[in-house]
Amino acid sequence: MFCLHRVLSSTLKVSDILDCNVSVVEDLFKSREPMPIPGIYFIQPTAASVSRLLEDFTGSADPLYTSVHIFFSSKVRAGSTLCWALPRV
Repeated sequence: MFCLHRVLSSTLKVSDILDCNVSVVEDLFKSREPMPIPGIYFIQPTAASVSRLLEDFTGSADPLYTSVHIFFSSKVRAGSTLCWALPRV
Protein backbone atom coordinates (compact mmCIF):
# COMPACT_ATOMS: atom_id res chain seq x y z
CA MET A 1 0.00 0.00 0.00
CA PHE A 2 1.22 3.47 -0.89
CA CYS A 3 2.28 5.42 2.19
CA LEU A 4 2.02 9.22 2.16
CA HIS A 5 4.16 9.38 5.27
CA ARG A 6 7.06 7.96 3.23
CA VAL A 7 6.46 10.54 0.49
CA LEU A 8 6.56 13.40 2.94
CA SER A 9 9.44 12.08 5.00
CA SER A 10 11.56 11.58 1.87
CA THR A 11 11.29 15.31 1.12
CA LEU A 12 10.56 16.98 4.47
CA LYS A 13 11.17 16.51 8.15
CA VAL A 14 8.32 17.08 10.58
CA SER A 15 10.27 20.06 11.92
CA ASP A 16 10.22 21.56 8.38
CA ILE A 17 6.43 21.26 8.32
CA LEU A 18 6.08 22.72 11.83
CA ASP A 19 8.34 25.63 10.84
CA CYS A 20 5.66 26.55 8.26
CA ASN A 21 3.14 27.16 11.06
CA VAL A 22 1.52 23.75 10.75
CA SER A 23 0.39 22.92 14.29
CA VAL A 24 0.18 19.15 14.11
CA VAL A 25 0.49 16.26 11.63
CA GLU A 26 -1.99 13.44 12.18
CA ASP A 27 -2.92 10.13 10.57
CA LEU A 28 -6.22 10.29 8.65
CA PHE A 29 -7.26 6.83 9.83
CA LYS A 30 -6.67 7.41 13.55
CA SER A 31 -9.05 9.05 16.00
CA ARG A 32 -8.46 12.80 16.30
CA GLU A 33 -9.80 15.55 18.54
CA PRO A 34 -11.52 18.70 17.14
CA MET A 35 -9.28 21.76 16.81
CA PRO A 36 -10.49 25.36 16.33
CA ILE A 37 -8.21 25.90 13.33
CA PRO A 38 -8.34 25.25 9.57
CA GLY A 39 -7.33 21.72 8.54
CA ILE A 40 -5.10 20.74 5.63
CA TYR A 41 -5.55 17.27 4.20
CA PHE A 42 -2.91 15.66 1.98
CA ILE A 43 -4.50 12.38 0.92
CA GLN A 44 -4.54 9.75 -1.78
CA PRO A 45 -7.41 10.09 -4.28
CA THR A 46 -9.05 6.84 -3.17
CA ALA A 47 -12.58 6.08 -2.06
CA ALA A 48 -11.29 5.08 1.40
CA SER A 49 -9.42 8.36 1.95
CA VAL A 50 -12.25 10.56 0.68
CA SER A 51 -14.79 8.59 2.69
CA ARG A 52 -12.70 9.04 5.85
CA LEU A 53 -12.33 12.76 5.15
CA LEU A 54 -16.11 13.10 4.79
CA GLU A 55 -16.60 11.29 8.10
CA ASP A 56 -14.61 14.09 9.74
CA PHE A 57 -17.33 16.58 8.75
CA THR A 58 -20.54 14.55 8.97
CA GLY A 59 -22.38 12.78 11.76
CA SER A 60 -20.91 14.92 14.53
CA ALA A 61 -22.12 18.09 16.19
CA ASP A 62 -18.63 19.55 15.95
CA PRO A 63 -16.49 19.15 12.82
CA LEU A 64 -12.80 18.52 13.40
CA TYR A 65 -11.67 21.83 11.89
CA THR A 66 -13.18 25.25 11.16
CA SER A 67 -12.47 24.87 7.42
CA VAL A 68 -10.54 22.48 5.21
CA HIS A 69 -8.03 22.57 2.36
CA ILE A 70 -7.70 19.31 0.42
CA PHE A 71 -4.65 18.26 -1.57
CA PHE A 72 -4.34 14.94 -3.38
CA SER A 73 -1.12 13.01 -3.84
CA SER A 74 -1.97 12.43 -7.50
CA LYS A 75 -4.42 13.62 -10.14
CA VAL A 76 -8.11 12.84 -9.71
CA ARG A 77 -9.52 11.63 -13.01
CA ALA A 78 -12.27 13.75 -14.56
CA GLY A 79 -15.67 12.20 -13.97
CA SER A 80 -14.45 10.25 -10.95
CA THR A 81 -17.10 9.67 -8.29
CA LEU A 82 -14.58 11.22 -5.86
CA CYS A 83 -15.24 14.60 -7.49
CA TRP A 84 -18.95 14.29 -6.80
CA ALA A 85 -18.47 13.50 -3.10
CA LEU A 86 -16.25 16.47 -2.26
CA PRO A 87 -18.74 19.34 -2.74
CA ARG A 88 -20.52 18.03 0.37
CA VAL A 89 -17.57 19.09 2.56
